[in-house]
Amino acid sequence: MKYLLLLLLPTFVWAELNDGSFDREIFYQILNETRASSDLTAVTDDDNLEYIAEAYADICKAKGNISHDYELTERFMNYVPLLLAKYDAIGEVLMITTEHDESDVLLAWLKSAGHNVVLMKPDALAVGVGISRQDDLIYVVAYMARREDG
Repeated sequence: MKYLLLLLLPTFVWAELNDGSFDREIFYQILNETRASSDLTAVTDDDNLEYIAEAYADICKAKGNISHDYELTERFMNYVPLLLAKYDAIGEVLMITTEHDESDVLLAWLKSAGHNVVLMKPDALAVGVGISRQDDLIYVVAYMARREDG
């Protein structure tokens, strides 16, 4: 089974993934272990970032593709006022896959230089991951954010 990654630039990565059930908590744990190995601070999961990531994953599913839409992301940020008070979003990563588990998703993103930059930003303090499924396709969106006062 194959999957496709897309970042800010037209960066595409194909790789084999194992079947598995996506667990956000495991994803966050593995991400933080990876960040710690590079002497970076841990990121905390944020329910509001998860909310917009899930909504964005649903939109990608409805469109049948993944693409960065900064206007839409900005509207999400405005829709959830708590996010505007706490964060200045610094990046998003997107994926469409047919089979995955959280460690494979993270590993694939980290192997892509552009995705790695987003996930390993030194000033990132919060993360939110959303997934949406349609038949055998799974849309995954992750937002990394920093605190405006940080």
